[in-house]
Amino acid sequence: LFPLVPLRFRRAPRTLGDVTYAVDSEGVALGAGGGYDFWMRDEWSLGPQFRVTIARLGTEEGSASISQWFVSPTLTIAMTYH
Repeated sequence: LFPLVPLRFRRAPRTLGDVTYAVDSEGVALGAGGGYDFWMRDEWSLGPQFRVTIARLGTEEGSASISQWFVSPTLTIAMTYH
C-alpha cells in the first residue's frame, strides 16, 4: 500500500458545445494504491498493481467559476528483480 499526494494539476481541457478549451486548473489530489508480487524465480517477482487518483479541480475565468472532479484508475503489472 502506498499513498500519493499530488498538489495540483495544470491544463485540464473543458468542452463547451463543439469547442474544447485548455484552461489552467488547480486543485488538490489524493491517491492510493496497492499490489502484490508473486515469486517467479529466485530473484524475480511479477504481480498486479492498482492505483487510483481522485482530484477536485477548479479555475476562475473572469466572473465564471468552473470546477470538476477528476478520477484516474490505473492497473499495471510490476516486474521486480531482487
